[in-house]
Amino acid sequence: MAILDEMQLLVSDLEAAFSRRMDTEKERQETAARDARYRAMGVREMRATAAESARERLAEISKRSSEVAFMVDGFFRDRTAQAASDARNRATVERDRRAESAEEARARTAEFHELSAIWRAHTGGIPGGSGAGAARTPVRGFTQPPRRRGAPEATRPAAPRAAAKLEAPRPVAKPEAPKAAVSDNAET
Repeated sequence: MAILDEMQLLVSDLEAAFSRRMDTEKERQETAARDARYRAMGVREMRATAAESARERLAEISKRSSEVAFMVDGFFRDRTAQAASDARNRATVERDRRAESAEEARARTAEFHELSAIWRAHTGGIPGGSGAGAARTPVRGFTQPPRRRGAPEATRPAAPRAAAKLEAPRPVAKPEAPKAAVSDNAET
């Protein structure tokens, strides 16, 4: 019976060892399942956090993109308006410069014609004077430039030919040379 007792003791030891091993394996599996659940929850939380962060970054990018687009559009509108204003100012300055230059040219031409008329009147009245034997070339008449739209009448110069026609040339008396004066060179 001693063998039977030993065998029962051995079987009971084996059953106890198997039971301990089963309990240990069960605890290990429960721990592994618990760890897997924690890891899965951590991954879900990390994914939710990442998705939320991505949504926030996307909203921030969209907001900044719309702000940049608004600023660029405003800058473009301002630059376009400034360029148009500059072009208008340059055109106005150029138009004023041309008008002033044309006005000065008209004034110089009118003065030239007036002086020419005075000179013709002066030389026409001198018989045997500087213009007596010379062939007279006709002087071209002064033509008025076309009237600009919106130009006031007061800025147009008066036609010099009309002023010259109103004044009749005055005859200038030719000074007579003194007859008594004889050159000393003739006696020698």
